[in-house]
Amino acid sequence: MDNFPLDSAGVWTEQEALSIYKGKMERLRMLYMGQLSRLGYLLQERRRRFLQEWQAVGGAREKALLPSEGGNKHDIAYRCYRKRTLEQGLLERKQKLKRVTATLDLYTKKELKDTNRSHYQHLVKLQQQLKANNSTPCTTTGCNQLSLPFAAKCSKHIVEDSKQQLYTSCSYTGPNGTTCNNPVPKYLEPLLCGGHWDQGEVVIPSDTESDSDHDDDDNDERKDDDDDVKVKNEN
Repeated sequence: MDNFPLDSAGVWTEQEALSIYKGKMERLRMLYMGQLSRLGYLLQERRRRFLQEWQAVGGAREKALLPSEGGNKHDIAYRCYRKRTLEQGLLERKQKLKRVTATLDLYTKKELKDTNRSHYQHLVKLQQQLKANNSTPCTTTGCNQLSLPFAAKCSKHIVEDSKQQLYTSCSYTGPNGTTCNNPVPKYLEPLLCGGHWDQGEVVIPSDTESDSDHDDDDNDERKDDDDDVKVKNEN
C-alpha cells in the first residue's frame, strides 16, 4: 500500500511535505558520507603508491642531488623561474622604485599635514586660553588688540605702561636723531629690537675678562684685609 496516496496529485499536507523533505535530506546525507569515504580511500591509496615509488627511486635521486653534481637543480630552476632580465628586469626595478618613492612621499605629506594641523590647533587653543585669562582690550585709543596678561597694554604699547618692569624702548638712534619706540625685553644686550639688531654691537664677556675681574676682586679683598691688620697693630 502506498504511504502517500496523493503523491502524484502535487498536493500535500504540512506533515507530508516535512516527511518527504526529511527523507530526501537523509538520502543526500548518506550520499555525501559515501563520497567522503571514497575520497579518503583514494587519498590513502595514492599516498601508498607515492611512498612505494619514492622508496624505489630514492637512491637514484639522492645520487643526483649530490653537491658534486652541481647542487639541487630543482631549486636552481625554481630560483630563476619567471625572473625578468635585461630590459624587462630594468623596467620592473624602475617601476618598483617609483612605487616605493610614491608611497614614501604620500606618508611624508600625511605626516606634515598632521603636524601642521596639530600646530594650528595648539595656536588656536593658546589664543582661546589667552582670551579667557585676559579678555580686556588694550587701553590705548585706536588699538583693538588684546592686552598682555596682568597688564593694561598690548605688546606694541607695553612701554607706555608705567607699572610694568619687563620691557623698555629700543635704544637705536638714527642719523637724524630719530628714535625707535619698539618694545624690547630688558634682559637683552644691547637693547635693540629685531629691525635694528644688526646695527648694534653685541657685548659678550670673554673668559679672560671674567678671570681678570675675579682677580681684581681678590686683590681688593686682600688689600682690605691688610688694612684691617695694620689698624689692629697700631692700636
